[in-house]
Amino acid sequence: MPPAVRWEIVGGSDKGGILVREDASTKSAELGRLSTGALVEQLHLKGDRLQYKLLTGEGPSEGWVSVQLSGKPLAVPCRDGEAAAQVPSNGHTNGTNGSNGSNGTHGTAQTLEAEAARRKQWATWSPLSDGAWATFPRFGDGGRPTNMSAFKKVVGEQAKGEFWGLEMPLTPQQLKDMGPQWLTRALHKSKALPLDNAVVGFTEFVVKAANTTESTASEEASWGGAGIKILLAVKYKRDPQGDEPGKEMFVKMPHEFTGKNERFKVSVTLNGDWAETMFYNLLSGKLPVRTPRIYYADMNRRTTNFIWIMERVPYGSDWKKPLAVMDFLPPAGKYRDWAIPCAEDMYYAHCRCLARFAGWYYHTAKFTTQVDECFDSPDVFRVQMMLHKKMAPLNLKQRDEFFMQCLSDPNLQPFVSQQIPADAAASFIKIAEEFATKSAPQCFPPKFMEKSRFQKAMSEAYEMSKYIQEISFYQMLIPEYRSLAHPNAQIDNAMFWKNESGVLECGLIDWGGASFAPVSFTLAGSWIGAEPGFLLEHEQKLLRFFADEYREVTNVELDFEQLYQNFKLCQAAGIAGCCANVQWCMRLLEKSKWKEIPNRFDKRIDDTFLLRCYFVQLEFILALLQERSPYRAFKDFVKRVGLKAKP
Repeated sequence: MPPAVRWEIVGGSDKGGILVREDASTKSAELGRLSTGALVEQLHLKGDRLQYKLLTGEGPSEGWVSVQLSGKPLAVPCRDGEAAAQVPSNGHTNGTNGSNGSNGTHGTAQTLEAEAARRKQWATWSPLSDGAWATFPRFGDGGRPTNMSAFKKVVGEQAKGEFWGLEMPLTPQQLKDMGPQWLTRALHKSKALPLDNAVVGFTEFVVKAANTTESTASEEASWGGAGIKILLAVKYKRDPQGDEPGKEMFVKMPHEFTGKNERFKVSVTLNGDWAETMFYNLLSGKLPVRTPRIYYADMNRRTTNFIWIMERVPYGSDWKKPLAVMDFLPPAGKYRDWAIPCAEDMYYAHCRCLARFAGWYYHTAKFTTQVDECFDSPDVFRVQMMLHKKMAPLNLKQRDEFFMQCLSDPNLQPFVSQQIPADAAASFIKIAEEFATKSAPQCFPPKFMEKSRFQKAMSEAYEMSKYIQEISFYQMLIPEYRSLAHPNAQIDNAMFWKNESGVLECGLIDWGGASFAPVSFTLAGSWIGAEPGFLLEHEQKLLRFFADEYREVTNVELDFEQLYQNFKLCQAAGIAGCCANVQWCMRLLEKSKWKEIPNRFDKRIDDTFLLRCYFVQLEFILALLQERSPYRAFKDFVKRVGLKAKP
């Protein structure tokens, strides 16, 4: 059973506390005031009205209070002794810190006040009320097809979405045909648009990323590959007011299945669309880091079809134009950092955003498990919390010993073996090795193809690939690293703008596959698309910048040496998966054509989105193995924990 949600009263200091009423109505009888600093247990939450039971402090023992008034918080959630040391802990908390982190909090009034202030600033999302939570969809497959045959039978079926219950258009043309009437119903259903307003016309309807397997103009090839995008502008019955949806929207739908594109891989193999739909309905636009404001998002897991309608980010169009306050940079192209004059500034803003997002989860996980239940398997969550409870108080040597004990526990084998097995990993690396040496050796920088360097890199890649499961499981064991994560948080899945202080800020978009992952894995994946020369100088600096910002948000000091080693281990564990993508290079461009291509800047690569992603990714993996190799960190880890050599 989830731990009880507790709230700290932070408002009313100038009035002797906040007003308590008899029931949920703000017109019901007054019962007195609840003292500022009081701690209460949540009985029910109905919108902004909280029914409570008093734990510490002064005031009525039970009653109803408002948790905010005119946008100012009157009460903030906390969990398990976080706000008051005299309240015993009875549930999990990600604030426990063993050898990888410490927060130096000892329950003094000063530290508790500072912690409450951080929580008020960063834990801005409020859990759903009991009534809304009872019917809210959860994590799970929901009848998703698991093979090509089953997928083909249902992918063309028009079905109702699971969040809002409306049938959805399957293609841009269907959306255009269903028109303003359907969009009005959708926006009314999601309550984004009030009932006294309606969409009466489409004034712009531009389709982007319709074909990611063929060469297109460079600008067109920068719209991503996981779905079709539509730039939609609408006319309303009356002009929008307040926080009503604007006239310019951004729509995303899955590609029609052709057999050549990645629709089956994205919808079935990767299975990230439900998580993105969940993120948009539960969290997006409600966090302390900027995420898109969503107007309507729904999906049917059985058919894999979805539609997401959101605010359109006002991207700029000229990289050379100086940014004014609140101006946005143009969208970054994946694996095209060489074309961005301000990439360094973007990566540090991006790093700060990732730290703040992880910090948001750190605070949020202390007072609710709703996020965990929506993005994690109940079994995995239960086991991970059990393991974290045992792992948290241990020092590094004890953690290594506990890790080795877990590896021999038959009950934990399903969790240990979740990642790529050694034989499959070796086969993926073999595909990449043969492609680089036989199909396209001239495409790569000569220094990476020098025989002795290349062979050494491949030998080390093969050796590290034998331990992907152990590396991944070790990261999962580290309690300080657990966080909801953007699994593809590269800078092309972000938006950048200048704030009122002239500082470049970053927000995150495209939340496909949102899930729980150790921050070490998230960071390793987030910077995989950065230019190798940039990472030679900035990799450790970025990691330290993350740790510093995370400390500012959470007061948790992550052990930097351990963070860096685990980051390098995650790079090692990700190599085989990147090599697996090389097969797409041979599918999208016939073997004979590769002999004609000099390098990654050739338009046949640069202007074909998927080809660019998977070819350049391999070049960057070769750079990683030869210039910033994780091999030393890997060997140190294997020796330290006592893993045996594998044939």
